[in-house]
Parts: sequence; structure tokens; C-alpha cells
Amino acid sequence: MHSQSGHSDTGNSSNTNELASNGSTAPLIDDHEDIHSQCLNRYSSSQHLRNHVRIATLQAEVNLLESERETLNDQIVNLKADVENLEEEIASLESTIQANKIRHQKSIDKYESIIDEKNQAYQRLSEKSDNTTTSNTRSVSTVRSLIQSVSGWLKHTLVGK
Repeated sequence: MHSQSGHSDTGNSSNTNELASNGSTAPLIDDHEDIHSQCLNRYSSSQHLRNHVRIATLQAEVNLLESERETLNDQIVNLKADVENLEEEIASLESTIQANKIRHQKSIDKYESIIDEKNQAYQRLSEKSDNTTTSNTRSVSTVRSLIQSVSGWLKHTLVGK
């Protein structure tokens, strides 16, 4: 077995024991190298073919991966657009919420103002009522006093005459 070339000697002595064309018994090195070269070429051709098959297989895998990458890139673009749309929607909703808070606070302020006005009106009514009662009491007392004075004067004037 010839270990370096990867081929075996078949027992055919044509490459080592035949006479050279000049009649010598020296091995035919040129033939051996030629056979070795042919073996390497066959091995290389076979390996070359396997390499082409492997390249074709890898190219198919690369094409599939590139297709998947394009699909993922498209998904990323779509997701970025979705995120942008959602951010705009969030900003709009936050603006609406803020406007509603302001409107709500204005309603609360108006409600509290009306309650304050009502309480002040009750207070004024209560004060008027108290003042009116006090004033009426004073007026009644004054009128009684006047009536007594006038009665006394009339008695004095009429009786005294």
C-alpha cells in the first residue's frame, strides 16, 4: 500500500520492475509520479465535486437565512412603526387626560365656589333674619313706647283740660 498517495499497488510491477526504455532496471519514477498525480487529480476532482455540493448546500442555507433576515428586518420596520404609532396615541391620550383633569378641576372649583356662595347667602339670610327680628323687636318696643307716651300725653292733655 502506498500510504501517501492513498492508492494501493495492485501487484502490477510495471511501475517498479519493468525495464526502462533505455534497457535499465531502474524504477519508472516518471510513471509513478504520473499515477500519483492522476490519483491526486481524481481525489481532487472528487473532493472538488464534494466541495461544489457542499457550497451549493451552504448557499441554499445562506439564501434561506438571508430570506429570514429580510423577513425579520421587515418585521422590525413594522414593529418600529407600530411603536411610533402607539407613542403618538399615548401622547394624544395623555393630552386628553391632562385636558380632562383641567376641566374636572375647573368643575370642582366651580362647584366649591357655588357651595361657598350658597353658604354665604345662608349666612347673610341668617344675619338679616336675626337683624330683622332684633330690629322688629326694637321697632315694636319703640312703637309701644310711643303709644304709651302718646296715650299719656293725650290723657294728660285731655284730662288736664
